[in-house]
Amino acid sequence: MSENNQETNQRPQSEGGNNQTPPPVQTPPPAQTPPPTSTYTSMFDQPIDYGDTPPAKPANSMVMAIVATVLNIFACCGYVGLIGLIVGVIAIIFSTQVNSKYDSRDYEGAESSAKNAKMLSMVSLGIAVVGIIIWIVAIIIHGGSSIMEEVNKIQRH
Repeated sequence: MSENNQETNQRPQSEGGNNQTPPPVQTPPPAQTPPPTSTYTSMFDQPIDYGDTPPAKPANSMVMAIVATVLNIFACCGYVGLIGLIVGVIAIIFSTQVNSKYDSRDYEGAESSAKNAKMLSMVSLGIAVVGIIIWIVAIIIHGGSSIMEEVNKIQRH
């Protein structure tokens, strides 16, 4: 039995008599996950599958935006006309985004830009109508002759 104990207590010795531990095993770095391909932020925002046929291109309301902006230039009466002018320019910007978003297959973005362009164009048009009404009321109250006199004075100088 003593021989058996001696055999189990003996460990193989490496060169130099030191017990060395084997080198650590190299593990490969964890696989990097690719960035997400969609911009959806919640489980309720699911992409819409349009199949082979895309939806109809939404109306961009460019004509209405330009008309409203031009009317605000002519109906400018203080801050009201300036606000209408700014809103009209923003409507023109949104209306130009409709075609580019639709062509890049961002159908939801094109629809959103079309809705914003239409809403802002209508607001700008409403502001222009209010400005024109203010001009008409001012002409009625102050009389057309006094306004024409002022216009003639400006033209003479």
